[in-house]
Amino acid sequence: MNTQTPVKSVDSLTLQVHSAFNTVQGEGPNSGLPATFLRLIGCNLQCVNCDTTYTSPEPYDCEPSHVETLINGITDAPLYNHLVITGGEPFRQGLALAMAVKTLLLHDKTRTIDIETNGTYSPSHVLSLLTEHERKRLFIVCSPKTRVVNSEMREHCDAWKFVISAAHIVRGDERAFLGWPTQVLGGQAGSKFNAAGESYFADNLLLRVIDQAKAGKPVYVHPEEIGGLGSPIYCANMTAALNLVKRYPTFRLGVQLHKYYELA
Repeated sequence: MNTQTPVKSVDSLTLQVHSAFNTVQGEGPNSGLPATFLRLIGCNLQCVNCDTTYTSPEPYDCEPSHVETLINGITDAPLYNHLVITGGEPFRQGLALAMAVKTLLLHDKTRTIDIETNGTYSPSHVLSLLTEHERKRLFIVCSPKTRVVNSEMREHCDAWKFVISAAHIVRGDERAFLGWPTQVLGGQAGSKFNAAGESYFADNLLLRVIDQAKAGKPVYVHPEEIGGLGSPIYCANMTAALNLVKRYPTFRLGVQLHKYYELA
């Protein structure tokens, strides 16, 4: 059970960092790629099944222009060429995140960056600062956790990602939700959120995702790794994910590599 308290967005120019570490990207378009992870503090949601620690009584605070120095200091190792910014919810720190992304892309012209998001905020702060070449090196991966995704995020995200649990698929209906957040704070579509049992793909989100997949935007489906690999629960999740991909053949099936290999 996730007991971490949700927090609203901040307009600070100081980036709040939870941790940084070198590992392998386990999900989404760059799955399998060695990556340096930058985990930011705080999330505006409190998802029941979240297994990530993103709160800390003593976060690292830094100016966005010094973010690379901070990461090097925390990891005590060289950065990989691919960087993953995650949380929590990174876009909650819109302005500081935008300046940090700009700095990281400027410092290394070959660097690529993933930003993992729950889809509740607009990416406009970040995108407005990037050149066309820099934008091509940024991948926004949206893994929706609420019944409505911010309209600008829906348009500009580069990929969708869904983690599938058979236990929450009702009567074979893959539109059922995996587990709504118990609390929702902020996000530009906040007034439309419903944390009490609405369909996962409500507001025609499934139809929008299918249309975007047909147009070439990738959709990644991962079975939730729970109960251990080979357990009945995980096997059921694998079957549910496989059935979803068979039903929507523009979707792409994957696994959570970081859990399979027991990585950080």
